[in-house]
Amino acid sequence: MEKDAIDLKYAKEVADYIGSDHTEVYMTREQVLEELPNVIKLLGTWDITTIRASMGMYLLLQGNPREYRRESPYDR
Repeated sequence: MEKDAIDLKYAKEVADYIGSDHTEVYMTREQVLEELPNVIKLLGTWDITTIRASMGMYLLLQGNPREYRRESPYDR
């Protein structure tokens, strides 16, 4: 949720090191709070580590998939 989050710093370092195309997707506090009950219900757990690890992927998958899609050499 923060543009200077430590996760983003290290994700970019790893992407640069392996030569990967890196895209950052940000989520807002409001998005997290709005979707939190849905994520907890889908996961079936109150475990904070599981919820935290799942929230970003859940929000990413709720977005427009074309917005994040990159052409893969396997698509040809």
